[in-house]
Amino acid sequence: MVFASGYALQGRMYFLILILAAWGLTNIVSGSLLFRPARAWFDAKVPFIGRLLRCYMCFGFWAGILISLMTRNQFRVLDFEFWRLILLDGWICSGTTWIIYVILVRLGSEEL
Repeated sequence: MVFASGYALQGRMYFLILILAAWGLTNIVSGSLLFRPARAWFDAKVPFIGRLLRCYMCFGFWAGILISLMTRNQFRVLDFEFWRLILLDGWICSGTTWIIYVILVRLGSEEL
């Protein structure tokens, strides 16, 4: 992840920010009051998308891919290593958003 100032995040800090950003985006879309009407609309019109928007693990995967695509230094369409890292970020975000969700549910968290 490279910021406008030229400062690059690498290693553990990149993954921490990636996971927190994916959790924030996933929680807003999948569990907040803000997106409740959108989730209800998709449940009625396109049930597959509605289920995707309600599932923390599913949406966490796509949030991880989106954030990873936005933060990688170079977009290389034909580079296998690039796409492997994008998928890896998606899988990491899927698992960690699910773990955070389960912990918060067991602690009694309510819809935001």
